Amino acid sequence: MKFAPELDKRIRPFLNPTNDSWRVDETYIEIRGEWKYLYRAVDSEGNTVDFMLSAKRDGKAAARFFRKVLGAKHTQIPRVITVDKNAAYPVAMDELKQEKTLKAETQWYCQLNSIQPCLLRKWVIFKGGKAVFFVTPSAPILNNQREI
Repeated sequence: MKFAPELDKRIRPFLNPTNDSWRVDETYIEIRGEWKYLYRAVDSEGNTVDFMLSAKRDGKAAARFFRKVLGAKHTQIPRVITVDKNAAYPVAMDELKQEKTLKAETQWYCQLNSIQPCLLRKWVIFKGGKAVFFVTPSAPILNNQREI
């Protein structure tokens, strides 16, 4: 978890501009013996919109993820958001529409697994002679990494 801010800072410049059709999903991953939720979003062309780790899978966490995504420089306000059947998403969408963070006409759809195929990959970064493992929903970004 201590490398998350550094990873986030290095990844941002390489993220492609997104389109207005997103697919959002979350998965449960183990990080150093602790289970966390990885929220992730991709656009219809497969470009990574954003991702976030959270200890909880509730409406507040989903709303926090959407605020993060909508505040990023490489994203545009979505026309359509496809989500899985997590009950937290309708709560988050209603909250964001009331705050006017999300357009009222933004549509959202539910489907069993909104991201197909699963774009989750495990990577190792060699930094200072040490191997650091992390998980990302996108392709390789840094020069000194390799997929495992």
